Amino acid sequence: MSERRLPIDERAVASPWLLAAILLLAFLLRAAGIVWGQSLNPDGGQGDALEAVEVATDCLRGEGRWHLGQPRFRPGSKLPGPAWTLVCAGALRVGGSPEAIAWILVAANVGAIGLTWSLARRTVGDRAAIWATLLLAVSPLAVQNSVVIYNPALAPLLGGALALALWEVTGTERSRAIAAVPVLCALLLQIHMSVVFLLPAVVALVWLGARRLHGGWAAVGFLGGILVTGPYLLGDAREGWANTRAMFGAATAERSFEPLAALISPARFLLSHWAPRSLYTDAELLELQRQTLGGPLGYGLLVGTSAVVALAAVVGAAWLVGRALRAGGGPRAIYARAPGPFFLALLIVLSLVTGVLLEVDFRPRYCLVILPALFALAGAGLEHLRSRGGLLGGLPALAGLVILGNVWFVPAQYRFQGRQIDAGPRFLGSFRNLERVDRALRAAAGEGARIELLDDGFQPPAGWNWRWYVDVPLLRRYVRWREWQRPPTPETAPVRRLALFGDGRGQPLGNGLSWEWTR
Repeated sequence: MSERRLPIDERAVASPWLLAAILLLAFLLRAAGIVWGQSLNPDGGQGDALEAVEVATDCLRGEGRWHLGQPRFRPGSKLPGPAWTLVCAGALRVGGSPEAIAWILVAANVGAIGLTWSLARRTVGDRAAIWATLLLAVSPLAVQNSVVIYNPALAPLLGGALALALWEVTGTERSRAIAAVPVLCALLLQIHMSVVFLLPAVVALVWLGARRLHGGWAAVGFLGGILVTGPYLLGDAREGWANTRAMFGAATAERSFEPLAALISPARFLLSHWAPRSLYTDAELLELQRQTLGGPLGYGLLVGTSAVVALAAVVGAAWLVGRALRAGGGPRAIYARAPGPFFLALLIVLSLVTGVLLEVDFRPRYCLVILPALFALAGAGLEHLRSRGGLLGGLPALAGLVILGNVWFVPAQYRFQGRQIDAGPRFLGSFRNLERVDRALRAAAGEGARIELLDDGFQPPAGWNWRWYVDVPLLRRYVRWREWQRPPTPETAPVRRLALFGDGRGQPLGNGLSWEWTR
């Protein structure tokens, strides 16, 4: 990789041992999300996780199409592509359980932090790289999106690789890295279709770099992109374009133009805020704060301190980019004056602006693909303000408090989440909890019997509403999936039908659930 010159005081600070320590810290925090937090999606996305497992199982059983179009996902969603299903199928084949997928996602996101280190070093210097990787390693929202089983969780790794390839292409004459750009874009589109908002930024950066492209390697890259996309297109054509038509089904929906959503979403990754309303009641959130940080005051101090650090990062980054803009000149002149900060800022801002124009409802997870660039620029902003001295020289202390606070808070909140899953007052559909219920029901049904689970008559306990029992219908689908995994039972095998209840009738299953046999 080529290196543009950076100021001498930006170099020779970081070391491979420091990077190894940061990556180990990142891995341990994310491992807590699987071991203690059970990879539960706190934003109500467990249905997507089970859907991915079901589709991957179809393929492993030979009942799916190997082009892997997935029209079974809900209409209007940005449907996963073949690459995501292949990852899930491979993990199930090797690991045997859905949690194996989560471990692959953890490895991918730890790798993305390594790419963030490399990107930040090349664009804004070693000291900024240290801040970038430390903050990304401990960011609660980044950790959460590393362990839940859904396709955008792979985007940081591929997004970091794409940013590095673009940086090489824009800084080196006839760089062979141009071959990686279309291939990585095609792979990203086969992970999650929302990343189409990244493409205008890719084109703009290649143009602004003003480097002569290597035509031969560019052709190789476009051929590779076609080969990556081709099997999907051919297969979906055989299916009447069901998957593709579903992807663009939202185009006719009523638009919800929320430009602030795209602007606020990246900032959420820089904050230490953790309050998933779909997972906890207000009383449970207070108990979470009490058990992890001593109460609302301790939690507020962590969030407030992280907000100060995030604001400083944004102001510092804007200062770096604004200084280049104030000097005047055309886009290429500005880019040449401050290539590193301007490269990162353009990749982030142009992607977000395009996202506002294309997305019906911009979600924070759509920012995952630009996390390496986002944290690299945030690190540069912090380092720039710190270097100015005075009161700003205290920023490292504040950032250190945020990092230490999250090193405690992230695993502590996963311990709390795990206790809620195991013994809380309502059912939360982690795969471990789904498996526990499935085993209990199969033991009651007896060897060789088939199970049919009925939840149509389920009613939450008095004082609760469906908002807190959204995972209950997953039990029926999980029981059916486990049937798929077992050897086929004879048609003469008895079918045992069970009804689920939330009012205490029948035999208890824990988490406020009970069951009884039915006809």
